This record gives sequence, structure tokens and C-alpha cells, in this order.
Amino acid sequence: MENSSVGFKKLHTEISSHTELFDNVHIGLEETGIYSSNIRDFLHSAGFNVYMINPVLTHHSRMAYSLRNTKTDKLDCLAICRYIMHNFTHLKPYISTLYTTSELKSLSRLRLDKLHTLAKAKMEFTRLLQITFPEFIKHFKQHSQWAMNLFSSYPAPAKIARMHLDTLESFIKIKGDRFSAAQLIKNLAKKTIGDTSITNSFLIESIIDDINHYNKQIAIIDKHLDALMADFDFITTIPGVGNVIGASIIGEIGDISRFSSPSQLLAFAGLDPSIYESGEFKGKRCRISKRGSKYLRTSILQLHVLRV
Repeated sequence: MENSSVGFKKLHTEISSHTELFDNVHIGLEETGIYSSNIRDFLHSAGFNVYMINPVLTHHSRMAYSLRNTKTDKLDCLAICRYIMHNFTHLKPYISTLYTTSELKSLSRLRLDKLHTLAKAKMEFTRLLQITFPEFIKHFKQHSQWAMNLFSSYPAPAKIARMHLDTLESFIKIKGDRFSAAQLIKNLAKKTIGDTSITNSFLIESIIDDINHYNKQIAIIDKHLDALMADFDFITTIPGVGNVIGASIIGEIGDISRFSSPSQLLAFAGLDPSIYESGEFKGKRCRISKRGSKYLRTSILQLHVLRV
């Protein structure tokens, strides 16, 4: 079947040829993120009961019937069918989430990914500064905005050494004597042991441009999140929960009614303990499973740190 509107319609026609009562049709799909979302939404909108199965569960279902390490599309389909048949009473059909919660999920994940990229860019900037002007790092915060502005305009210590003190002082935004700080930076630049090659200067300019770009993107995402969170401000009444963490929690959970108990929600976040017992042995130190949504898990752990 093609992954297109033509293929979807062909599938619908094939299913319809076997029954007119769509309520009696139960379709299982592996939860594979973006690869399963389109077919899932199509089948759900057509009136079918769709069940999203964790690939880990279908893997165990397949291995339970064969010791051979064989994986084909036909065997996967059979494993999904077997799993649904054996666990049908415990399964809940897919329920479409509100469009707003879907937006919160997408934006929150994008924001976290941008933060990771920003962190890597800052580490690269520190590495380059350690090569070209290591003395600066010992006395000032290299990730402060004024430092970024300074090195964006004057990426080489030799250029900073030739700056007029008044010009250099205008860049510095610190508490205390800015003129003395300018004198210190200029003297350090004159005596630096760093590698002041043209290539390193270019790399510093480039990485600072990247950092500024990521900061702007994160700020734009935050504005969108603030607007969407106006309808979910109840979650921010929890101590430590702001719009960023709140948006991630709501977006990842979606419809909370699909969880029948707190333990199910805990497992969905991958925060449930991995229990190992065999015979008389009982594990005393249990790690969390980390089998659920890493984004929800990250937000909950961040909230825990903030509250501590």
C-alpha cells in the first residue's frame, strides 16, 4: 500500500469490502511517531477503532512465538493481531487530541531541541575562546550578552588590544568599575597566549551568529507558547510550573482521561521503576524504566529540581 491518499483510499475500500459495520473493525498500529500519525488519523476519521501499540510490546509478541530472529512486515502484522487478541480487554482505542494540545506538544519539543542545539553552540564558543583568548574566561562570563557582542565585533584579541578604552568600555555591562574592566581586558588581549589565526576569528563570529539565531528562535517559540497557554493557565497554579513546563506536560499527556490510574501516567513518562526479582533475589535499587516519553520525563524532572 502506498503512503498516499490513493493508498489510504485503497485500504479503506479493501476493509469496506469485508464489512459495513466499522464499529466491529479493530485496527492495530505500531506507535512509530510521525510515520504512523497520518494513517492513524485517516482510519480514525473513517470511523474505525484504532489501537496504538508500543513497538516493544509487539516485539515481545513476535519473539514469544519463535526463537528465530526474523522480522518481516507479515510477521509484524501477525504479532500486532496476536497482541490485540490477547490484551483486548485492557486496550483503549485511540482518541484524537485537541488541536491546541498537539500544537503545544510540537512547540515544546521544538523548544527543547533548540535548547540542546544552543547548549552545544555555547560549548563550541567556549572551546574556541579557550584557544584564542583563554585569559578572558578566567575573569569574565564568556556567555554573557555583552561578551558575545564584543567578540562578534572584535573576534581576535589583537583587535581588542587596539581598541580605544572608551569604545571597549561601552561594550561592558557589569556591576562595578567598567573602565577598570576595559583596561584589564585590553591588557589581557595584549599579552594573550592564544592562537589568533584568521580562521579562529571567523569561527568565533560564525558560532556567535548561531547562538544569537537560536536565542531568537527560542524567544519566538516562547511567545507562541504563551498565547496557547492562555486556555490552560490552571496548570501554572502548581508551584514551579510556568508556561514552558506546563505546555510540555499538557502537550505530552494530551487527553488525561486515557490514563485510568496514576501508575499508568507514571509509566507513560518512563518514571516507573524497573523491578527485577528472581527466586529469593530481590533488587534493592531499582532504576526508572525510561521507556516512555522522554520529553514528559524531562519536564517532570525539571519541575522536581525547581521545587527542591
